[in-house]
Amino acid sequence: MNSIVNNTVQLHPLFTNDYGDASFEVNKLPLYYKHDLTFDGTERSVKTKKCAIVRPNNGNILGYCGENYQLVEHKEMIDNQRQIIARSGLDITGIEEKIVTDASGSKCYITHVLPKHEITTPDGDTAHLSFLGVNSYDGTFAFILSVGARQSACMNGQVFTNGASTVYKARHSRKLNIKHAAAVVGSSVKILENEQHLWHEWYHTAMDNDKATRIIKDIAGMDKDKIYHSLHEMQRNSTFNYLFLAWHRYSRKLGKNKWAFYNALTDWSTHSNAGRKSAQPNIASIRAGRADKVQKFLTKLAA
Repeated sequence: MNSIVNNTVQLHPLFTNDYGDASFEVNKLPLYYKHDLTFDGTERSVKTKKCAIVRPNNGNILGYCGENYQLVEHKEMIDNQRQIIARSGLDITGIEEKIVTDASGSKCYITHVLPKHEITTPDGDTAHLSFLGVNSYDGTFAFILSVGARQSACMNGQVFTNGASTVYKARHSRKLNIKHAAAVVGSSVKILENEQHLWHEWYHTAMDNDKATRIIKDIAGMDKDKIYHSLHEMQRNSTFNYLFLAWHRYSRKLGKNKWAFYNALTDWSTHSNAGRKSAQPNIASIRAGRADKVQKFLTKLAA
């Protein structure tokens, strides 16, 4: 493996961990197709301009790419995030690491939670600084390192609401600048403090059931302006049902405010299952997509 990590911090505790389900190798191989009908009657093999990313241990194709695509393996992405955090100057005492791949191994994400960097949420809970790194072989993700916060009581992954939540992003390239990324990540505590102010503001901003229901219908892909004949009719949509019940659960606990609604959204993106049984193996990818959807709606909520 040709790692893009340079000047690794030797013997740092982060580098003593393994790679979990992301420990496999991948190869970038050219694609071919055959012409059975040619002018001279012979079978001919013609190289195309695209390549496949293949797992040599089982032969599965994880994605397709162009000839100039710079392959970054999941293990490299993981080492990069470890290196960036190690160089950031943040207090990583007691750091927690989790690595997740989808069913095929095409997508991977890694999370780091830093318990020494903590804020208090409006309802008296605590939230810790966390980082999410994602990588894929099928074009779903660039290498992205984003900052967020995880509440310790309910374990909801808090989704930040502004563009600064993505603190580093790079396409599949050997030009990843570890020092620059570490400097940017080092400023993430300020991002966390800004979000803390917004959360407290939301705690004191009313949210009525009608507005919450309209947004939930929109997230669930339903017509938010349609008049449904009964609640039972709306609850046939599993996404609507989960969010609707979560909103009422949090609003009873925290009050009918934007903070309660925010918690309902992050509960859904973090904990709701994949729906169809066949989709369960890809829950990591599904939850990443939900977090992205939640971020878009939170931008509207903050307006």
